[in-house]
Amino acid sequence: MLLEITCGVLFPPLIWIVWTYIKHLYDCLSYPQGPIPLPFIGNAHLLRKGEPYKELVNLGKIYGDVFGFSIGSIRYVVVNNLEGIKEVLIKKGSQFAGRPRLKFTISKGMLYQINLDKLM
Repeated sequence: MLLEITCGVLFPPLIWIVWTYIKHLYDCLSYPQGPIPLPFIGNAHLLRKGEPYKELVNLGKIYGDVFGFSIGSIRYVVVNNLEGIKEVLIKKGSQFAGRPRLKFTISKGMLYQINLDKLM
């Protein structure tokens, strides 16, 4: 009886975790090649505290000038060379315009007091 209750309580969340991770891995296939993300944290463990840009440059040496990178369940595309950056921002800028705003980048609360009127 105790085993049945334990399985009934633990099995559904475990299935959800595995399904969510497999779905994230499947979604990563539509992005450029990059490091395989871990569940929940993605590739955040690869970034050094205080100097994440150095680690992104090192990953660029492994995966190329354009690669995919996950932080949590959010997937990013990293461009590591000047020609690629010019292409993304200038030549194909309209394709990258209007991207969704992330909640952690503009928020108002105890830690972040941003005056959005000055930014926009």
